[in-house]
Amino acid sequence: MKLHLTKRVFALLLSLVMVLSIMPLSALAAERIYDGSEKLYVDLGAVDYWLADNAVQRAYFFGADGNAWAEFSQTEGTVYETIVPAGSWSTVILVRCDPAYQGENYWDAKWTQTGNIDLDGSKNFIESFTVDGTAEWSTYPAETPDPTEPDPIETDPPVTDPPETDPPETDPPVTDPTEPEPTEPEPELAEIAIPNGDFENGIEGWTVSGFEGNLIESNGNHMLNVWASNEENVSIAVRYSVMLNPGTYYFTCGVEGANMASHLNAQIRKGDTGFESAPEVGTSGEGVWNTVRPANFTLDEPAEVTFSIFGTIHSGYWAHLDNLKLYGTGSIYTPPVEEKPIKVFFVDNADLEAVKYYAFNAESQQYKAEWPGEALEPIGKDVNDKNVYKIEIDAN
Repeated sequence: MKLHLTKRVFALLLSLVMVLSIMPLSALAAERIYDGSEKLYVDLGAVDYWLADNAVQRAYFFGADGNAWAEFSQTEGTVYETIVPAGSWSTVILVRCDPAYQGENYWDAKWTQTGNIDLDGSKNFIESFTVDGTAEWSTYPAETPDPTEPDPIETDPPVTDPPETDPPETDPPVTDPTEPEPTEPEPELAEIAIPNGDFENGIEGWTVSGFEGNLIESNGNHMLNVWASNEENVSIAVRYSVMLNPGTYYFTCGVEGANMASHLNAQIRKGDTGFESAPEVGTSGEGVWNTVRPANFTLDEPAEVTFSIFGTIHSGYWAHLDNLKLYGTGSIYTPPVEEKPIKVFFVDNADLEAVKYYAFNAESQQYKAEWPGEALEPIGKDVNDKNVYKIEIDAN
């Protein structure tokens, strides 16, 4: 009886080992509950072709709560990020997708995918991966340890008797105190009023292409509406140009849009020269306004500069633009006013003391001189003893 019981226990243990040996590795991956605010970072340059052909980068999460998709956006260089959807996940698959796909089943858009990658519950950065699903995990941004200084070694200095010598008689050196060189303070960039940066006068002063520049109103404020229909992607551009005097400047613009990759960029141009672009315009959903701010730029002479938001937005994407503002040390350029020539006539008429205008013919033209207030004072007498007056007329 005892031997029979031992055989049954051995058989159960052997069955358990066989079941575990045939389970997929993803079934053994540790589940982790994500709250919907944590990010996953991936260096997509780890596979040399992964970023080619403008592929849309997505992640497919699955675990105890089923599955969910998320789309990556660029963080810096070849490092991309996405927000992990809320839920309990154990595994992720990286997927390269066709940017022209307009459906909702992203597996139909798949170009390339990795194998199953087990999520590391304590780390957030896949710094390298292979197509078969192996991955190296670390933390992004990298944590740097605090530098520590070694404790000084206490040593007693050697005791020596100083030699007995008479100190030389010398005058102390005379040195001028040195003052630190003054540093140039950063220029203060004040807001400069620009016409119709808030679309309250429609799209006057703006240029739009790729779509109709329609405005919408919310709580009395007007804003520009940008969208792509569910049928196709749209290449759009929104531009605002202004003539500026020399100085240092920057633009800001408010953007609200769908919680997905916008594929839009902002840039400042002077003629054919483009200054540094801002990162991809980020949008986070209805009611969340983000500020786009390209880098400062400097003009050495008066020039026309153009603020642009442009790119190819994907089907179903929408965005609102509002409150373009300009800051700088300079001002809006105003063309110089051309001075008009003045013609001078000397006339004699005793009635000029009693009236406030005088019409006369000269140089085959008729002129009319007018003046406010008191009558003109004569500048002298002519040969007939009449008063002589000096009248200046706008030659134009």
